[in-house]
Amino acid sequence: MSQWLWFIIPSLFILIFHKFASRAFRLRRLMAALPTSKVQGVFIGLVEVKGQAKGVTHTTFLEETEALCSQWTVEEEWQKTEVDSDGKTRSSSGWKTVASGSTIPAFFVEDETGALRVHPEGAELTQNLTFSYRCRRRDAFYYAKGPAKGIANSTGNRRFRENTIQVGDALYIMGQARLREDVVAPEIAADPDTGNRYIITVKSEEQLARGAFWQGLILGLLAVGLFPLMTLIDAAPSYFHSLWFPWLTAFINLLILFALWSWRIYDDLVQVRNRVDQGRKNIDVQLKRRFDLIPNLVDVAKQVASAETSLHETLAQLRRGTTLEGPQKSVGKQLLAVSENYPTLQQSEAFLTLQNTLVDTEDRIALSRDYFNEIATHANTLSEVIPDKFFVGLAGIGHTELFEAENFERKALVVNFDDLEAPVSNDEGTPLVES
Repeated sequence: MSQWLWFIIPSLFILIFHKFASRAFRLRRLMAALPTSKVQGVFIGLVEVKGQAKGVTHTTFLEETEALCSQWTVEEEWQKTEVDSDGKTRSSSGWKTVASGSTIPAFFVEDETGALRVHPEGAELTQNLTFSYRCRRRDAFYYAKGPAKGIANSTGNRRFRENTIQVGDALYIMGQARLREDVVAPEIAADPDTGNRYIITVKSEEQLARGAFWQGLILGLLAVGLFPLMTLIDAAPSYFHSLWFPWLTAFINLLILFALWSWRIYDDLVQVRNRVDQGRKNIDVQLKRRFDLIPNLVDVAKQVASAETSLHETLAQLRRGTTLEGPQKSVGKQLLAVSENYPTLQQSEAFLTLQNTLVDTEDRIALSRDYFNEIATHANTLSEVIPDKFFVGLAGIGHTELFEAENFERKALVVNFDDLEAPVSNDEGTPLVES
């Protein structure tokens, strides 16, 4: 191997090792930087949720049992012997997928605070291996669940595997939350525009973090030690055997790893700051919407019940107590009491529409408040722990005051799991045949 090739090829491998080591460490850092939200505390943005899987089940293809999600494959073994131009024989073998399919519908993740809809499309989905079977042609299962035709050079062996998520399985989910279109409640779905990873797994957070740590550590060590290792196995040109070369390359790669680690911490803290800012903006948007609704409600109520002096006094107090500045207080319940005391208001379609909009807005404020206070508390905690406390100044994170609001309560969402659409299978059962 020429001197340049000896240098270039390992350098490409080192860059690949650095890339995937950085990706693994970034996942671990992101998991550490994200607070685990209760279902009731989820709002818009990147969230981390743990809970049990719930929803509408279907009958799986291979095991024929009930599951929320399922993926299955049928593989066939092949083996062949070839003779090269020198007359030498070479044997090779492997497994080829001959049929596969999946049923991955939307489902719910549930904890003690409620249930949250999850759309798994586009996620890095890890399920439990619940069925594994291997057989030969004489077994009835061979053709009952596999294609009728085999592949070239087949050994007559097939293996069947099925992975599922079943009702009650413990899930760890990290993904982008958004507001549902049908009710005032969040849901989790893929959002490619954010660039964030979307993970749904039956593994625990600890298992996932531990796997990411070891993957990053092993790849990082390979990046640091590849050049020194090659000099030890005597694969390098003579001048690469100099005492300084392996130590220099190891030191440079350590600097690269440290720079990537520092950059990841800084980048994660910037994302935390951005989530806090976004949470504050979400509250401001809903407060402005509420502030604009109150005068319209008051005007409509006055027109409907113009002769009621006591109603005018109540509405005036309601209007004076609603501002954009200072501590916020819910008026939805007060307004409901007003409408109950004055039946003429309940006959006005305009008033009822505005009232429902106000109640909906205050539900959103409660949702925004819970999310903001959770991420603000987490940001304040990061400012006090090592190594994050050394980077918070650079990332522009300071102490964040929690949002105070009186009587804002999130309306409990009544979830009917049967309302989900029936699962649709996405099978690729057409056999892949070689002639």
